[in-house]
Amino acid sequence: SLDDSGLWEGDVTGAVNGDKYAGALSYQKAHDDGFRVNNETQIVNYRGFFEYSPNYKDSYQLNVQLGSKESGDLPLPDAPVSPQYISLDTEFTNIGFGYHRILSPSAHLAVSAIYNETEQETTDLFSGIKGEGTLKGPQVEVQSVFRMGKKTSWIVGAGGFDGSVELESGGSEISQDDTFVNGYAYVRFSDLGPFEVTVGGSVDRVDAPLGLLVLENSRITQAEIGFSETKFNPKLGVSVYLPSKTVLRAAGYYRTAP
Repeated sequence: SLDDSGLWEGDVTGAVNGDKYAGALSYQKAHDDGFRVNNETQIVNYRGFFEYSPNYKDSYQLNVQLGSKESGDLPLPDAPVSPQYISLDTEFTNIGFGYHRILSPSAHLAVSAIYNETEQETTDLFSGIKGEGTLKGPQVEVQSVFRMGKKTSWIVGAGGFDGSVELESGGSEISQDDTFVNGYAYVRFSDLGPFEVTVGGSVDRVDAPLGLLVLENSRITQAEIGFSETKFNPKLGVSVYLPSKTVLRAAGYYRTAP
């Protein structure tokens, strides 16, 4: 039967700062008992951040996030008044490291590396049958920003994600790669009267396990069906600076999306 829901949430954050460092730790917990049977949600998050700058040129940063989510019949099916007695338990891990270097007054370099892992276990509360899905993998990116003269600046970089998706249920297991690699370059032209123009593009390579990522309650069975594409994606952006201190921006681009 339908009912009202009660939500409570709390968080605690502590921070520390010095001449060459900064850090913070936080804890968050939220609980919603739902507006009907098997509709509750509980979320717990732990976050940590630390940055260290030994000099004005170099900066190091570490971010860690650990989370969990316990929920019932979410997202809701087509008929919210008909609960499905399934529980979902999700564990999330995200660890990121970043480095920033000032090469010169007109050139900067940034490097980042991230590891992500998400696990979700589904349990049928009537039969006890369990299923588990895992998405995991590392991600890296290198980017440089530099100026050439007074009117031109560049952004160039490359990155990639090397992941996998694994599904296990009833003794059977399906696994596929989930990867993305790209390189990009954009140039910005300034001082063109009231105009500023950005033009460039990226080359993207994507391999996505579309057969494993099906919609909730779609009644579509998972299968090893992949999508692969390599494509050049152009981009054009224009900014107009009006005398009234108003800025108008417009952009057009194409993006690879499986």
